[in-house]
Amino acid sequence: MKKVNLFIVGAAKSGTTSLYHYLNQHPDIYMCPVKEPHFFADVENSLKEMHEKPIPGKTYHTRVIRDQEIYHSLYEEGEHFKYRGEASPSYLWDKNAAKRIYHYNPKAKIIAVLRDPVERAYSHYRMAYELGLEDEEDFYVALKREHNRKKDNVWGKDHLYIELGFYYKQLHRYATIFPKKQIKVINSEFLKTDTFDCYTEILSFLNLNIMQRERIVLQKKNEAQKVRYDWVRKLRVSKLRYFLKMLLGSRLLSRVKNCFYKEVEKSKNEMNHKSISLLKNVYKEDLHKLNKKFNINFK
Repeated sequence: MKKVNLFIVGAAKSGTTSLYHYLNQHPDIYMCPVKEPHFFADVENSLKEMHEKPIPGKTYHTRVIRDQEIYHSLYEEGEHFKYRGEASPSYLWDKNAAKRIYHYNPKAKIIAVLRDPVERAYSHYRMAYELGLEDEEDFYVALKREHNRKKDNVWGKDHLYIELGFYYKQLHRYATIFPKKQIKVINSEFLKTDTFDCYTEILSFLNLNIMQRERIVLQKKNEAQKVRYDWVRKLRVSKLRYFLKMLLGSRLLSRVKNCFYKEVEKSKNEMNHKSISLLKNVYKEDLHKLNKKFNINFK
């Protein structure tokens, strides 16, 4: 079995899902049917279905894969592709993921998509709240609570709104192990506003032929949605949700769910000044190092 040789390592809520779908359209790239297998990171998830073996032919957004044989089985159809890749955002934050990936395949290409850490933290919070995983309605209070409480810092267990935004510290782990030519750092704003140019730049990094613009679908994925009713938000983390899934099936449940969700209105999706000030102060030093070392700057 040829090894996986392309890793989109994060950051969470920065456009990794969109990039995953863009790359999956290239004839020389085979992206894992499980977008986030989290094989090289220490991840916890209490949902039984997340640990079940993926069914061949089906696609999944997230699974927690621990067995290497199962992990490699996900790429059986990609044996003859130049690149076999995946996109687990836990790899950027996890302290051991870079070493594990290098030990597995030192020739692998690494792509990191970074979003303004202040915006990323708020987007992360909004997602957690709408999914029913966060019960605090005030973002500033949620930040202070997370910052002050004792936590294990485990992906899938803690929210990590603040922790996931220390990009310099996280990228440094890759930069000290992998050669510079094997690492590509992308500003999510570039991916969002100049998608085709960004996509072309990434393909050049991978030494692949540039696709014609009309041959690829450049559409953002994993867009934030807001529940119409608060009881729907609470239902997402209840056991009733899994009963409905078994009763209706994933596809029908997804259609039903759309009746209870709406797109997030930008005017109602803003942070207060206290939250912005807190986060800017927290990230100030890390952002300075990030700009100096990796030439990444956020407006």
